[in-house]
Amino acid sequence: SFKIPFFWDENYYIPTAHHIFDSNFSSMIPPLQVDRGNFPFYGFYMALWWKIVGKSLAVSHVAMLPLLLGIAWEYYCLAKKFLSKKWIPLALILLVIEPTFITQTILMGHDLFLIYFIYLLDHSFIL
Repeated sequence: SFKIPFFWDENYYIPTAHHIFDSNFSSMIPPLQVDRGNFPFYGFYMALWWKIVGKSLAVSHVAMLPLLLGIAWEYYCLAKKFLSKKWIPLALILLVIEPTFITQTILMGHDLFLIYFIYLLDHSFIL
């Protein structure tokens, strides 16, 4: 069940996705050895993609695309709020070349969930 290669902290979070996938979504509470102490949104999201499209590393990478597009849209809305129209393209380029952002997109990091959903929870205070 752990034959898909994952890197870095994904090895910490992805066993929950394997558990949910292997149990065919009948067990949302992971066993103690893979329990991370919070609701497994990331694991559920990955397992759902695997169930719909197939369980592979490529699918896991593609699963991050909706989050990345959402983050780019949120960033665009934020830049539109605080920057003049001529600076928005530069702001978007800076987002794309920012090293931390690039790293998280390559690693399929669960941090993308945090970036995306924290903005959604907090956007009413900003926009």
